[in-house]
Amino acid sequence: MAYSQLAGQENLIGLDVPKEDGGHGVSDLTMGHIYEVCGRFGLNTRELFGAGHGRLIANYGTKEQKEKYLPPLMKGEILIGAGLTEPTGFYWSSWQLELLF
Repeated sequence: MAYSQLAGQENLIGLDVPKEDGGHGVSDLTMGHIYEVCGRFGLNTRELFGAGHGRLIANYGTKEQKEKYLPPLMKGEILIGAGLTEPTGFYWSSWQLELLF
């Protein structure tokens, strides 16, 4: 059985997902401590304890998306990925950075 499925069975995935979406509602600061401690042992814990890219759905998804994807994610049945691109392609020299204060 995959580690993600074991973590899902133990109700560990989605610690950082809000309670109203079926998670535990653990703060970003606490998640940072969890990741730091687990990182000392070389464990990739982003998808084991946190929602990984599923946080995008938890934070910005529609009700339907949350209902469809978050339960299987937190059971360890699926992983969620995100793809990003730039209008000019992936050329560092063409990127523009804007800082807003």
